[in-house]
Amino acid sequence: AIVERGWELMLTAAEEFLPRRLEEISRKIGIPYASCRIKRLKRALGLYYPDEKRVVLSCHLMKYPLLKVDAVITAIIPSNQEAVRHYGGDRIAEADLNWGRTPPSGL
Repeated sequence: AIVERGWELMLTAAEEFLPRRLEEISRKIGIPYASCRIKRLKRALGLYYPDEKRVVLSCHLMKYPLLKVDAVITAIIPSNQEAVRHYGGDRIAEADLNWGRTPPSGL
């Protein structure tokens, strides 16, 4: 019961924060999307459905630093890499998203 309550709290926090973050980044670099949903994804931190311009972000993103959240958002949606670099610098544009379920130490 305690673990499930923790998941509920993380999902609630993600539903409040992540769509606002996506909107903020979208305004700055022109990411095309029509809707955003937050789910408890098990195999991905984010998905993009181009035909519908729909973004699905994992509530697990709440476990990571803001830089990684921004990197995931900018990486899953096709966008102009120059705009990404302008928004977040090379650190976001070149962030290593291949660390799987556990990020490297120090993140």
